[in-house]
Amino acid sequence: MKKHLYLHIGSNKTGTTSTQITLHHNRQELLRQGYLYPCNVEKHHTFFFATRSAKKYWPRALKHIPKEELKRKVEDFFSTLQKEITRHEGHLVLSTEYLFIDHEAHIKSVIDYLKPFYPEMTVILFVREPADFYASGQQQILKARSYATPPQQFHYNFRNVIESWSRFCPVVVKKYSPGTDSCKIFCDTLGIDYSRISHKKRVNTTMSVEQVALLEKIRKKVYKEEENVFKHHLRLIHKVRPSFTSKPKLKKEVRQIIRETHEADLEWLKDQHDIDFTSSNNSDIADQNQQSWPEKQVSVRDIYDVDDERVDLYEAALMDRLIKKLMD
Repeated sequence: MKKHLYLHIGSNKTGTTSTQITLHHNRQELLRQGYLYPCNVEKHHTFFFATRSAKKYWPRALKHIPKEELKRKVEDFFSTLQKEITRHEGHLVLSTEYLFIDHEAHIKSVIDYLKPFYPEMTVILFVREPADFYASGQQQILKARSYATPPQQFHYNFRNVIESWSRFCPVVVKKYSPGTDSCKIFCDTLGIDYSRISHKKRVNTTMSVEQVALLEKIRKKVYKEEENVFKHHLRLIHKVRPSFTSKPKLKKEVRQIIRETHEADLEWLKDQHDIDFTSSNNSDIADQNQQSWPEKQVSVRDIYDVDDERVDLYEAALMDRLIKKLMD
């Protein structure tokens, strides 16, 4: 008889990728402990298609896969998944932040797909302080376009997601802070013996503010007409990070407006799930009056503290390295 399904849905920017990598590389140990991490993939993103949603709701990465390739990928994934869960009598663990969604019809489709196999299921998700989530997320956004999201338009919809999933099954909410070992928290929640789990090191992909500023410049000057399209060669910038570069830090007024926007949801999170972000970073409250922000597009310098001299120095260092490489 099947036991229990644990569905890990993110959110992103909460150590999700590291957790997925660790679970994938410990599949055999997890099986020994009675947990199946299926399909021999790190991330179960293809499982998103259990939502049966229209293409307009798909994550961006899935929209760009050629139709025939995607069709084969989906068919192979669900065929393998059904075969593995039919053979396995223990717990099942699925992990994809693509299911950090609040569309109830799509959630119901996921539940309907899983119930014949696992009548009992629990959703597990991590939440992060909204300003930190915004700061980290904009770095990812700026890899694909030339502008950031205005802070007054940003909304971290963790409350809607939690409430929507809670209408169908139990939801366990965990707090994430930078430096948190999300995988350990996740394993402890499931009852997995974490001391028997081996850890695969993952290179930190967080960019410096100088790297982000240079990416923005390239996208504005060279790829202005190609917004929301990743340029794979620009990933090389991520690998060049001299010691003088610095971590992106939000301006105080940006933190303040995000904190105010999410105040009610943070109080709800504290009351309903005993997770308290309401006192985070009080020292970053701005002294000045609230800034007037553009309606659609803001720049790196609008949201982060940027030292232009360091940006120029970084660009010069990168060009020097590229020229040396060409000479070689």
